[in-house]
Amino acid sequence: MTARRQFESLYPAKSPYVDRFEAIAELTVPSLFRSRHQGAFDPLAEPYQSEGAQGVMGLAAKFLLTILPPSGHFARLEVPRFALQEALLKQGVDGADVNKIKTETEESLNVVMQEAHAFLDTAPGLRPTAFEYFQHQIAGGNGVFEIQDEVIDGRPELRFTHHNLHDYVVERDRAGNANLLIIREVLSRANAPERALFLFMEKQDEVEMFTKMQRVDKKNWDVVQEINDVEIPGTTGKFTPKTNPFIIGRFIPIAREAYGRGWCEHLFGDLRSLEGVSEALVDGAAAAARLIPFLDPNSGVSAKRINDARNGEVLTGRADALSFANVGKQADFQFALQLEDRLTRRLARAFLRTSSVQRDGERVTAAEFTLMARELESSFGGVYSTVAEEFQRPLMNRVLAIMQKHRMIPKLPDDLVRVGIVTGLGSLGRGRDLDDLSTGIASVSQLLGPQAVGQFIETREAAARILNAVGVDTRGFLKSQEQVQAEQQKALQAQTAQDTAPELVRQGGQMIREQNAPQ
Repeated sequence: MTARRQFESLYPAKSPYVDRFEAIAELTVPSLFRSRHQGAFDPLAEPYQSEGAQGVMGLAAKFLLTILPPSGHFARLEVPRFALQEALLKQGVDGADVNKIKTETEESLNVVMQEAHAFLDTAPGLRPTAFEYFQHQIAGGNGVFEIQDEVIDGRPELRFTHHNLHDYVVERDRAGNANLLIIREVLSRANAPERALFLFMEKQDEVEMFTKMQRVDKKNWDVVQEINDVEIPGTTGKFTPKTNPFIIGRFIPIAREAYGRGWCEHLFGDLRSLEGVSEALVDGAAAAARLIPFLDPNSGVSAKRINDARNGEVLTGRADALSFANVGKQADFQFALQLEDRLTRRLARAFLRTSSVQRDGERVTAAEFTLMARELESSFGGVYSTVAEEFQRPLMNRVLAIMQKHRMIPKLPDDLVRVGIVTGLGSLGRGRDLDDLSTGIASVSQLLGPQAVGQFIETREAAARILNAVGVDTRGFLKSQEQVQAEQQKALQAQTAQDTAPELVRQGGQMIREQNAPQ
């Protein structure tokens, strides 16, 4: 079966997810996910409220700053102690040197991660594409993030693409592992590679290209691309988990479901209720704002006379002869306003809007604000874990694979080095390492005395572990053991010279006095 036919056969299975995403997009950001029956120039839905749009975009921005911090690193390379010890023992290295070698290895790996993050941060289009990806994750729960590389002017560059739920199908096993991915893309003749031009039919400027990835075992995927049901020459290949360019994201994974669920799906009732109340209030306010006068026919004043009267002109007649239509729905409007306010607050709290975590009061302390914000963010703990596993780690693995392919960094042993996450829940591990070091050194100083720290703890080793725990580049920053020993020897010699100088002067003076003494 061709990739196109397989795509069409699997598309109906995801229709419930597509339908729900389309309904959510109409209440949040209509341009985010158009209906499959809409064209590019068809009018979009116009929500009566903006809470959904602000919530989706604001929460996506928070995830972007947390997952891809602009002024920090989100990953580091780790070497498990026992794996390193086993590898060293096989090479005949004494087990007593494991700690020292582990520290030196982590220092070198820290340099590699500095280069990898710099390469990723300078890649054009990373954050705009990731922002779109996170919007789709929050609203619809699904999306595919693609990382490719290309050589421009002799330099490797990263290229990012986001594929929405319309453009791909996926199959997963009962454990949630993806076994099949088919992506549909529109390829123009102008941007098509030369090897694919012969597959374009006459007068066909655009074609649909299908990329099919099929898992063959735990560590390998087969990939092929097709146009018009014909395989594109040279596109057959294999990918490993670390070289796989496609991140198949799920915001909230559900057991035995191939597609995920978005955060907005849990809030769909409040979003729909707020839309209905907002529409009713807008229509009611428009009706209440209409100015329709009623004139008593027995007043003796004509309607034309009233219409033609100038501002401030005096008319004769009874004032009560003229009245205005009154809808008399003030109490109902008040109830609707209260319901709208309640729904807005609930949605703001669910979307982590900052205004929702402040209690009513004139004075709210910064500590109280921070505490409430952290309590709200803790509700996304499971989501952070999913994002770390299905976005951050595959992203960094792919970047490292590209840099190794272009010889920008040395080859890393896959069985010894692994990528660790240091943001979201992963940051707790890095912070715990630093806390353990601080607590241990402080305990030794308090219980055994400050002199015990220098007597029993190797200072340079402790400094290296602290710097590695916070992700500081130690190149040219931390002195080597040889430098420390040389400086200690030099200081010892200077101190010895300083201590012996007075005695030498005294002895020299004594000799001079003895020589000059009368015989």
